[in-house]
Amino acid sequence: MRVFRGFAQHTLDAKGRVSLPAKYRKVLPENLVIVRSLDDDYRSLSVFTEEAFENWLDSLFAREGGYDSNDLHHVDKMSKFLDKAQDVEVDKAGRINIPVNLRDYASMDKDVVIVGANDHIKIWDADTYRAYDEYRDANSVSRR
Repeated sequence: MRVFRGFAQHTLDAKGRVSLPAKYRKVLPENLVIVRSLDDDYRSLSVFTEEAFENWLDSLFAREGGYDSNDLHHVDKMSKFLDKAQDVEVDKAGRINIPVNLRDYASMDKDVVIVGANDHIKIWDADTYRAYDEYRDANSVSRR
């Protein structure tokens, strides 16, 4: 498993492409999966390798004993993510093209933040990330 960490600020170009940080490009394959976040209050996009995406989907059903194609709740839940997930390719310049519907979902216009999230990468609109970061700081539990 690859571990992604760190923070970078980038901009979307006129075609909706964003350059991935060089440290991520070195270890990423050409084919990736991009999907909407689980948090509708602070919308972001998650970028996975195909293997990490499959592991993430499996983890969504782990507490329920795994995915069951005969369980309508499971089918609906799986469909929610597969319907909105899209395959993207890293181009020769190290950019990915974020599809319009996903840019609209995450309110991405120009300035974005790319954050390592262990087994995947999160891409945020810069203003949304700042709001999320402030919320997280204000509501974090202090260590004793």
